[in-house]
Amino acid sequence: MSHTQHRSVYPLITDLRDDELQFHLTLKNDLYLYLKPKQKQIKQYLGASIKNHIILDLREGVDLDEFCAIIGSLCGGFCLFLILPLSCDRWMALDEELLLDPSQRDQITHNCLQRLILQFKRYFGYQMIESMADLSRAIDQGSQDHQIIAQEHQPKILIHEIPQSIKCLALELKEISGICANQEQFDVMLELMVALISDQKAYLTLLSQRGRGKSSTLGLAIGLLLYHGKQRFYLCAHLFEHVQEILIYAQKVLKLLHVEIEEGKEREQRFIAIDVPSKNSQLYFIYPSFLSIIKPSKLIFDECAGISMHVLQQSLSYASQIVFSTTIQGYEGNARNFALKFLPQLNKNKSFKHLHLHHPIRWAKNDPLEAFVDDVLWINAMVDLDRDEKNKIDHEQLKYEVLDRHQLAQDEVRLKACFQILLKAHYQTTVNDLWRMLDAPNLSIHIVRDDQRILGAMLVTMEGNLSNDALLSLYLDHSRPRGQLIPTNLAVHLHQPKLAQKKICRMMRIAVLKQLQHLGLGCFLIENLYRYAYQQGIDFIGASFSATAPLISFWHKNHFRAVRLSLRANRNSGDYSILMLRSCRFQLESQVPALYQPLDFLYQLRSTEHCLDIQLIKNYLRAIESNHCLNTISHFQEDDWQKLMVVAYIGRSYEIAFQQSYLLCLQYFLDQKDFLDQEEESMILHKIIQGLTRDTIINEQAIQSPTLMVKKINQAIRLLFEFYAPAQCQEMAQGLMKAKKDQG
Repeated sequence: MSHTQHRSVYPLITDLRDDELQFHLTLKNDLYLYLKPKQKQIKQYLGASIKNHIILDLREGVDLDEFCAIIGSLCGGFCLFLILPLSCDRWMALDEELLLDPSQRDQITHNCLQRLILQFKRYFGYQMIESMADLSRAIDQGSQDHQIIAQEHQPKILIHEIPQSIKCLALELKEISGICANQEQFDVMLELMVALISDQKAYLTLLSQRGRGKSSTLGLAIGLLLYHGKQRFYLCAHLFEHVQEILIYAQKVLKLLHVEIEEGKEREQRFIAIDVPSKNSQLYFIYPSFLSIIKPSKLIFDECAGISMHVLQQSLSYASQIVFSTTIQGYEGNARNFALKFLPQLNKNKSFKHLHLHHPIRWAKNDPLEAFVDDVLWINAMVDLDRDEKNKIDHEQLKYEVLDRHQLAQDEVRLKACFQILLKAHYQTTVNDLWRMLDAPNLSIHIVRDDQRILGAMLVTMEGNLSNDALLSLYLDHSRPRGQLIPTNLAVHLHQPKLAQKKICRMMRIAVLKQLQHLGLGCFLIENLYRYAYQQGIDFIGASFSATAPLISFWHKNHFRAVRLSLRANRNSGDYSILMLRSCRFQLESQVPALYQPLDFLYQLRSTEHCLDIQLIKNYLRAIESNHCLNTISHFQEDDWQKLMVVAYIGRSYEIAFQQSYLLCLQYFLDQKDFLDQEEESMILHKIIQGLTRDTIINEQAIQSPTLMVKKINQAIRLLFEFYAPAQCQEMAQGLMKAKKDQG
């Protein structure tokens, strides 16, 4: 079914008291869905279809991420009533989200909501509400003016020649066509089924904008394949709530075909979401961080643009059929980054196929509410430059500027340019960053520009300067102050509470136009922030980000030192995070290396749960500059080398010389040597330095057997022995080999 009507918007401005208004609106709950920001049930609407009029109360502020989720879920033929405040001068409940110690309430602005109200008025007009009677009249009249004449439309689906691999489902396909929204959805469903039912490799992308039926298409295809029998699929997403529309349509198909199913409940990191016992078919749900352990062969990513690139890339090594499904433009993740970095890799694969849904099915074409979101919040806007743009940069004309948020709120051109750069070039940027840019008292916007346009942007948040009471509470682990990421790490994890009271600038986001990366613009922003921070009396500048080898190298090049690596990978992204600092004060410079003891770092490596990237570890060791701090092989005695000799030349297990093997392998990485091959480096890093179990390494690195792993480790230690051992020990080793040969 598709919705053939537009949606209507009615802005209602009032200063009525909250208790009176809320009581009055709850009386209409049978006909209307009354929502306020930060309600728990709002999350369940992401990817869902709302078939009710919505009354959205924004008098206490607006959460833009939630606002976009609600708008993207409202079906055609229904109305959105917006309850807006008459004045934005008072304290609002959502301001609490921006209130960071030691910021004060009176420092918070309401530029974002004021801008949104002005845009609502410009697009949809407005009504003043002075009484409850006015409110009832406005809502009832709006609903009557927008009566649902033909809420749903059933198009005629043409069933062309059915591919051979699914001809056995011809009758079922004819029956299921009745619940398809349009011909495009039916055809894409067939493509998905052909790819997933096969035993051959198949990598597909399913891309669309919001409201195009991506989730329902996946659900229809999955339902039919589960009906076919002997199928096991894994559905991967950030949250179980986000895949409900997929599950609803899969269940709808199975019920239409009179198949009994058992529904699962969220219990663990991997669980059965739909079980079809009579067909021996199951649909599992799994979180991204557990994929490398389970390694499913048939995998479906939902909103994969918001999932770590590392997780997506790794899936190609073990899954034979994968669907990468995502909203290509919007707030679910960095779809632009996904399109520019990951899709080119897939394009090189012969098994890759691209699928796209173009036509809206949740509302009619040219819907005014969709146009409003595109024009005002820019979630579907693209930042594109000519391919020769790199040649047009004049570095002598570059300018650094710190923007005033009040002026930025009045300058749509600059605001759009800054936000687009951050949205399309930075993984973590969401529409709520637009709210923070305009209202958060501790956040500032820094840009690099030339005479014509903005080339890069950076969001900087002020942290630290904690009161004694806040510090004591933090150090005793009673409470973690919001927005104090670096001070929390300094006080709690690095045991430096006094440094948590220093003034700190943290770079929340930094991004430049995609076509202008690797031209020094990011370094230009960082170096100018350093000068700005010094002039403002800031003690440290820092950043926390996904621990990847290129990023660690970039920040180290800009004079930042690593101080902490997270113990566990993020549940959703699958990445570890890293914290790096740079001192702005000469007298504090000596304290930065002391913040992070190398032995603490090595202990953390042995606390990680999965195989870390080799280059990441190499770059990290360089970033903590620990070569001179660690007591490695420089104090080895002859007895130490003899223990290693037995491992290297006799083939004994490295455990009999664990301490010596550990320090020898560590020395190799500290010295940044590269004479071992990739497999040898992988074995000594993951088994000896990280201390992972054999099963974990075999599963994650596709090693054929434990025997092969031990052989590779012994071979690596022999090469390290031949490189590092003193001459007299080398002679002893040669004598040992000669004696072994004579006995053999």
